[in-house]
Amino acid sequence: EPAKQVCAHCPVRRDCLASALLFGEQHGVWGGLDRHQRHALTQRLRLGATLGSALDQGLGVRPAGMDAA
Repeated sequence: EPAKQVCAHCPVRRDCLASALLFGEQHGVWGGLDRHQRHALTQRLRLGATLGSALDQGLGVRPAGMDAA
């Protein structure tokens, strides 16, 4: 959890997570996500999701037009 807190405000968090997903990092916290969280995103990629949409999901970015009512 301390590593995830450090990542929360990192300016390269998205790039870090993208690198971990593309290179299959198995250990540690990358982009604020642990290996289990990254595995779920990797599965989405294998099923045809775009890297951008997987990153958005992992980082909690809401798609445009999905504002709260």
